[in-house]
Amino acid sequence: RKALHEKLWRQQVAQGKVPAKAAKAPAPKPAAPAAPVKPAAPKFRCYPKHHQQGKFQLCKFWLVGQSCRKQPCWFAHGKEELADWYKQREDEQNRKKSHRKGSADSASLSTGAAATDAKAKPATAAKPTAASAPAKAKEEKAPAVRAKTTPAPIVKSVWQKNAAQKRNVEAQSQIAQKLAAASSSAGSTGTGTGSVTDSLKLEKELSGMWQGKSTGRNNDVIIWQFCDLKFSMASSKLVGKCSCVWRGENMNFAIEGQVRYPEVSIVRASTGHYANKEVFQCRIEKKAGQVRLSGKSANSWLSLLRTPSKDRKVSAEKPPVA
Repeated sequence: RKALHEKLWRQQVAQGKVPAKAAKAPAPKPAAPAAPVKPAAPKFRCYPKHHQQGKFQLCKFWLVGQSCRKQPCWFAHGKEELADWYKQREDEQNRKKSHRKGSADSASLSTGAAATDAKAKPATAAKPTAASAPAKAKEEKAPAVRAKTTPAPIVKSVWQKNAAQKRNVEAQSQIAQKLAAASSSAGSTGTGTGSVTDSLKLEKELSGMWQGKSTGRNNDVIIWQFCDLKFSMASSKLVGKCSCVWRGENMNFAIEGQVRYPEVSIVRASTGHYANKEVFQCRIEKKAGQVRLSGKSANSWLSLLRTPSKDRKVSAEKPPVA
C-alpha cells in the first residue's frame, strides 16, 4: 500500500497537480559535551582521622629533609599544615554536632505532632469480626522463638592455674595442722592400741624398711626403693627417710608424720634441689601375713609394702647408688 501511494504521488507531481516535497535539511550535529571541571587540589593534606583528640606534631624526618617512615605520614609537614589540621578537625566535629542536633529536633517534632494528632482524634476501637477472631487467637498462642546463642569458650589463664596450685598447698597445710591437733589430743588420752606391750610389739612390727610406689594423676610414677620408717606409738609420731627414683633420677626425702593407728599421716619433704612437699593420708592394713600402707594425697596415690627381715639385711648391705 505504501508503494502504491508513492507511485500515485509521483504521477500527480509529474502532471503538476501536487507540489514536490522540499528537501530536508541535514540534522545539526550534537555539540560536544563540555569537559568536566576538575576540583582544585587541596593545598594541604587531610588530617589523620584516628587522631580525634590531643595535639598534632611536626614530622622530624620532613624537617631534616629525609623521607617519612610511614605512608601516609601521620605528622604535619610544616606549621601551616599543622594549623590547617586543627581547623579541619574542628570543622568536622562541629558538622557532626549540628547533624546530631538536627536529627534530635526532627525526632522530637515528629513525636510531638503524633501526640497532638492522638489528642485531637481519639482512636476508636475497631469491632472484631468473625474472620479476625481466629487469627488473633493464633497470634496469642504462638510462643516467642528465641535465637540460640553459643557460649564463649572458657580459657583458663595463668593466674587461674597459679591460684589452683596455691589452693592445693593451703588445703594440704590445713590437713597437716588438723592431724597434728588430733595426734596431740590422742597422745594425752592414749593411742587406743591397748597395753604398753602391745604398742611396743606394734612399733617393732611396723618400724623398718618399706618399698612401693606413688602414682600421680598423669600416670607419673615415683618408686620408693629404700624407705626406712620408725614408728613411735607413745608420742604418736613417725620419722624416717626415703630414697626414690623418678624418671631415672635418684632423690632423697625426709619423712615425718602423725600416727593414730590404723590411720597414718605422712609428710614427704625433699632434701635435694627439688623444693617438693606432699602430704599423704594413709591406712595400715594386714592381709595374708603382709603389712601394707596405702593412701593418697591431693595429686597422687601411695602404696607401700613392709619388707621382711631378709630384704632389710640385703638393703642395708647394698645402699642405693646416688
